[in-house]
Amino acid sequence: IARDDLGKYHTYEDRGIRRRALIAVGRLDYHDPDDLIPVDEKIQVLGANGDYTILDVEDCDIDYKVGDIIEFVVRYGTMVYLTKSRNVKVIFK
Repeated sequence: IARDDLGKYHTYEDRGIRRRALIAVGRLDYHDPDDLIPVDEKIQVLGANGDYTILDVEDCDIDYKVGDIIEFVVRYGTMVYLTKSRNVKVIFK
């Protein structure tokens, strides 16, 4: 057990072998994974490092594949981080 990039310790429940997805945005892009709320309510955000976020997609009705788009609702502080990043594309609907 070690501290994360913000100096916090985390504990994780062992849920066995589950299907996971990695998305190429991490704490450096948005700061706090608790501020990402997947539109697909069956997705769970498990955690993140500086570059990636880990999602549990085992219970989803959609069989997510590489290149699929996963939508999120984000809290204000996270939106500030995301819109500062030149690597994040913002789409208004």
